[in-house]
Amino acid sequence: MTLSLWTPVDKDRPVRKLYKDGKKVEIEWSYYWREVKAWKNEDITLSLIKTLKDKIIERDLNVCLGSNSPIEELLTDRDEFRRTKASLKNEDRNWSLLDCDKCYPEVYPQMSTRERVKVLEDRLPILRRQGLVAWPSSSGYFLDDSIDKETGLSKHHRLNLHIFILFDKPESEQTIKNFLKSHKDDLDTALGVITQPHLIANPIFENTPKHTYPGQDVFLREPGC
Repeated sequence: MTLSLWTPVDKDRPVRKLYKDGKKVEIEWSYYWREVKAWKNEDITLSLIKTLKDKIIERDLNVCLGSNSPIEELLTDRDEFRRTKASLKNEDRNWSLLDCDKCYPEVYPQMSTRERVKVLEDRLPILRRQGLVAWPSSSGYFLDDSIDKETGLSKHHRLNLHIFILFDKPESEQTIKNFLKSHKDDLDTALGVITQPHLIANPIFENTPKHTYPGQDVFLREPGC
């Protein structure tokens, strides 16, 4: 089992989302990446994720979580890897990042991270009493006044939530894909793909106000609580 930390090599294709002049700017993913660090097996804990996320916020790091490490033989002479399935080890893993950017009527901009977790728990009871680490997704810091085409609601009602969870045992890529797909009405299924960067870096704001949350941005709950 591996939890990898990746950073993009292409400086004009950062991991961090960009909001400029009141709009979101579309930025393509980097082609090449480096692995900053990797954790294995019992070293992958909720406390590690909470500490890592807090450090990324504090130091403003341009990194993301990756589900797998690169295959050493396919690294370039500068220890870079191309973000393709062939370049990554396909190991079972005991964790997943859940991404929910859906709109719900009960969600409002000043909701805390903990309150947002409760909204998702009401739709996914499997999360109740589940150990987790949660934080706002990048879009949560941008008050989008547009209308969500799927629900007809203002995007002020978006949940904008990332949740890191641990499984009881290592699971294959396909099992994790199936799990996310079974909850596709609430979760982004793209995070089941091993080449998908799991966004964890701070967004960038240029000439655009940053929305702030009440209370703690990063919420940790131990199992059974």
